[in-house]
Amino acid sequence: MSIVIPAGHSRTGVPLAGAVVASGDVARRARLGGVLASYLVATALTAVAAWAAGAGESVGWRRAELLWQLSCVSVVVACVLTAVWTRGVARGARACGIPNVRPGRMALAWLVPIIGPPAAIRQIGRLLRELDYSERRLGFWMFALYAHTAVLLAGSVVVLIAFRGPESAVVRDAVEQQSGLLWLQAAMSAVLTVLAARAVLHADRALNARRR
Repeated sequence: MSIVIPAGHSRTGVPLAGAVVASGDVARRARLGGVLASYLVATALTAVAAWAAGAGESVGWRRAELLWQLSCVSVVVACVLTAVWTRGVARGARACGIPNVRPGRMALAWLVPIIGPPAAIRQIGRLLRELDYSERRLGFWMFALYAHTAVLLAGSVVVLIAFRGPESAVVRDAVEQQSGLLWLQAAMSAVLTVLAARAVLHADRALNARRR
């Protein structure tokens, strides 16, 4: 059975605002570009940290540790930029007339460790459903985020222990072995970047097409 949605109404029957001239298009594109670029940077830094850990003393343990720390910081920056983008998307949905949209709360959800980002993605999915757009890409993004978070947390604990251990041949061997784990993190980051980019672009286009 197909659902017939009256013209000018959301999927749940809420009257939507008429055509709205999109404003701040440059700012919207800047937010979108910042999100996508931050994902790429996080992936690249993780890969460089993996290479540095594997290179061992030729690069220097402290330098490898610094690169790994920068990769962790880049993940935090990506979350912040995604929060800014989410706030903009939510404000656009509210301008369309979708009720119960709280841009600030949706944005802050990205800053809550572990449980926050999936909750924010589900809220974006609700906005897409209201406008009768598919949220399947967001689902792929969310499951990839779960897997990436698990690998990131486990890898961070192991790598941190190896970097902080005493300078000995045994520990140096352990650090070299962690390069494999860091490469796994980089691979997971690459997959997450692809899925997140598809979901972000889909959501941004869907919610902004209604405003034009």
